[in-house]
Amino acid sequence: MFKNRVGEIPTLFTKRKIYMDAITIKIRQKDYSIKQSFRSYLLFEEMTNKQISEIETLKDILTLLYCTLKGCNKDFNFSFDEYIDLIDEDSTILAKFNDYNSVLSNPTPEKKTKKV
Repeated sequence: MFKNRVGEIPTLFTKRKIYMDAITIKIRQKDYSIKQSFRSYLLFEEMTNKQISEIETLKDILTLLYCTLKGCNKDFNFSFDEYIDLIDEDSTILAKFNDYNSVLSNPTPEKKTKKV
């Protein structure tokens, strides 16, 4: 899903800009924002010692979601262990995040129009 060549800049930051507005995920009756951000990527790199382009495992994806929640929501105060418990309680949290990233990594191609 996130597999890029090592050292490649995520598509969001290249000339072919693919950006999607934030989505909202409800956790324990509270709304949290999810969106791509440098803060989230930096938190991910700090926690895992991996680049964003090296995401391969379920643990990597769960860690990226955690970093995204922390990076986009100053009031997201759950520890990583508490967060894993939240995911176990409600797997739709991870499903929404995967759907969001799926749209980013598989954008709808632009339609080419013929000039007459």
